[in-house]
Amino acid sequence: MISKDQLARFVRYLNQNHLASNKIRYFSTKRKKKIMEELRKLYSIETIGHIVHFVGRNKSIVDTKFMIESKLWWIDQKWITLPRSKQTVPPIQFKGPITLYFGYPNDDEAVSSHP
Repeated sequence: MISKDQLARFVRYLNQNHLASNKIRYFSTKRKKKIMEELRKLYSIETIGHIVHFVGRNKSIVDTKFMIESKLWWIDQKWITLPRSKQTVPPIQFKGPITLYFGYPNDDEAVSSHP
């Protein structure tokens, strides 16, 4: 159906944009089943074909849809991809010999390392 990652993205979107009356807290540490239980308090959730419909139980909650195959969300009258919580930071890579200093560069007890 829908992955925990996609549910977390959706809950983050709801929380950040104040679209739900109560924030769903600690969702990143909860199991998918518990997140779905909390979302069901806000939405009537139904799968029709390859689309999951989230219909707000309250008029103030915006209805939305999730397309399972393409992992797109129907928000603000268009299909979008919700971002991850943190951007992926590329690893730092060094090429060639390097010197690492622990302390101040002029310290007599500096430690160096060469690969």
